Amino acid sequence: MALRWLEERLAKLLPVLDALGQEQEEELRVLCEAEKEAWRQRPRMKAEISLNVPMIQTRNRIREELFLRDDNWWINPKSGEKEHIALKHMNFSTEEWTRMALPKEEVLQTRLAQPLVLSDPDGVVQQGEMLLQMDAWPELVLGIMLNTGRTLAEILKTGVFRVKTPYSLQIAVPMTVHERLTPFFEVPTFARAERIVEAIERVRWMFGMQFAFTDRRAVGRQCHPLVRQVAFQHFMGLVPLRLGEQDLHKTLSQGVYARLAVSWYCPPALDELIYLATIKHFLRVLDAPTEEERLTLAIASSFLDYVLVGPDGKVDPRKGIHLGDPEVEVVEVFQQRPDESASVAFQKSSCASELSAEERNASS
Repeated sequence: MALRWLEERLAKLLPVLDALGQEQEEELRVLCEAEKEAWRQRPRMKAEISLNVPMIQTRNRIREELFLRDDNWWINPKSGEKEHIALKHMNFSTEEWTRMALPKEEVLQTRLAQPLVLSDPDGVVQQGEMLLQMDAWPELVLGIMLNTGRTLAEILKTGVFRVKTPYSLQIAVPMTVHERLTPFFEVPTFARAERIVEAIERVRWMFGMQFAFTDRRAVGRQCHPLVRQVAFQHFMGLVPLRLGEQDLHKTLSQGVYARLAVSWYCPPALDELIYLATIKHFLRVLDAPTEEERLTLAIASSFLDYVLVGPDGKVDPRKGIHLGDPEVEVVEVFQQRPDESASVAFQKSSCASELSAEERNASS
């Protein structure tokens, strides 16, 4: 159900949009821009993020209620699929969506200035490896999250995982709300890659048995509470959280995974933000036009939430401490030119392998 004020506006807007087609695209664009401006002028729309919910609800209603005809569709370049042409214009730009997703500047600066401390990183990794051997699906999910940096829905339902090297996987995940998967990208792991793939196969079998009719949107609602509970049971003494934060399992797959991946596997000469954006497949960070914007997006993406501290209480800034270990390889995209630019790194990572036809869906 849409917001009450939005429901009243959609009752008038949707029939008008439905009557227009490709030949009236400019008229349709003007209508959509006027509608967005009307939202901005509402007294309570003081922050840009307030526009998030009405846009999502409006786009969902267009998908649900405006049927495609021969004269009213376009091909969305992100999905490669037909959509109602109204969705081309009833949207925000990538830059606008990015700004809406960013925390306030003072929050970003606090997170950068006051990182959290991981004093026993080896204990965190050992705990994650132990979870991969357990027989309950929430524990398995948690171990996979820590070892891959991927989300709950990607692990349980929507991602494609395969072994690349003894300590890395190739992963493809859905692009936003679209069915089509990303190209495969390489993700380093702390446990052996084949063990993680085996754990994914087991957890999906268990998950399917327990939630046979769960669609991807219900994965978070049904599984989040159990995984969250297990995260506190196994990591509360090892991984600190910021005041007010409650999703420890998300922290493990974001900030904790990021810091451990840099410490273990990032080539010392490489910019760690480029490394993290590549293995996390965060194109917006890689494509940021300035160092300042890249840093802002990296902070917002939890890349810099944690630091490692040694027995002497001092921050351990080392990178790539396990690159000399047997069977450990640098992520392929960085093997030839570890100092290459973010855009080149992303292009190489994206083209590392062909897509399979397996498991398509959207991420949570």
